Amino acid sequence: MQAAYVKVLHNPVKEQLVLSYGKGLHVINSSTGEIVNHVEPIESSNKGPSFERFRSLSFNNDGSLLATTGEDKELRIWNTESWSEISKRSVPKRVNALHFTRDGKTIVEADKFGDVYCFPTELPADDVPANGDEQQKHKPIVGHVSMVTDMVLSDDERYVITADRDEHIRISRYPNGYNIESYCLGHTDVVTNVRIVPWSTNLLVSAGGDCTVRLWDFVTGKELQSLNYKAQIEKYVPEGTDANSAEPITMHLELGAKDQIAVMSFAKTPILLVLTWNASTLTFESPKVVETAAPVLNMTLDNDGNIWTVLDNDTRVALYVRKDDSFEAVASDDSRIEKINATSTYELSSKPDYYTIFGLRKYVESAADLDLDREERRSHVSPKKKRKQEKLDS
Repeated sequence: MQAAYVKVLHNPVKEQLVLSYGKGLHVINSSTGEIVNHVEPIESSNKGPSFERFRSLSFNNDGSLLATTGEDKELRIWNTESWSEISKRSVPKRVNALHFTRDGKTIVEADKFGDVYCFPTELPADDVPANGDEQQKHKPIVGHVSMVTDMVLSDDERYVITADRDEHIRISRYPNGYNIESYCLGHTDVVTNVRIVPWSTNLLVSAGGDCTVRLWDFVTGKELQSLNYKAQIEKYVPEGTDANSAEPITMHLELGAKDQIAVMSFAKTPILLVLTWNASTLTFESPKVVETAAPVLNMTLDNDGNIWTVLDNDTRVALYVRKDDSFEAVASDDSRIEKINATSTYELSSKPDYYTIFGLRKYVESAADLDLDREERRSHVSPKKKRKQEKLDS
């Protein structure tokens, strides 16, 4: 079994697509499909076959640098012309989200223990203490009592915005994160994705496990829209194996500035959901389902507004292009995807679990409900979630 691509990210400036498969990266020209580089650190060979060295990826604004990190807790910066490694440093905990500042001189990263750190892109000789303990040199600028699931910087870099496992979205001053500006509260399940709206940068979009996508004036914490999409996607959601996986959960949310759309993918679910921006009402509307050949592990939009996906099947990479008011997949022999789908990664003896995101939910313990049928499990609400919803409704 070939290792799947698990992350895909398009360069914000160049026709350059990066696909990660755990131990390494393939870089392709997104216009021609030519494979232009293969990046794999030498020490990858010393790790297990399912080791993920490239779980998180982020380009800087001009696309000249790529930051990567993974289970090895090594933050690496790559030059996207030569694909040489510019710097490498150890970080305290495994990273769940990372972003460059606008000038590209700083990396802001959020980890699974709820902390947000800042690191310089270049690694000065005196950056790490003599005993090699990076955490003694750099202190967190934001701390949550719960796991941080996603993080973004506001466009003006006045705020760092963090989402956590406990349904909270916190707006903190950057870089002095101890000053909290506001909270965006309303989600009733884990928040997995937060994104600044690129065509209206005072707005934030969020999604997670409660079948809503929400729009916020994030500085004030005011909710402007809550759009429930459960009816559109429910028939595509597979049977859950426990209470955590009984309901759909958003794996990825991407905003496309060219067509002013939001695109969502869901764990174990073979669809994309596309929402259109209404410039008159300043809200998202008209959710449209785009069926895919297999569940979508990750996706990105290129600079022409096309959707690149990595799928949980032998196809691996699929490209969806605009057709009328929706999207359709290109043929498997399309030059843009043919070569990358014929390129080997490495052999696995067993398939990894690509859907650990379900573990962000907390109510398996209250559902020895594994004997419940699908409808009973779908209607199950944990006591904590029920109290929260009653408070919001009161």
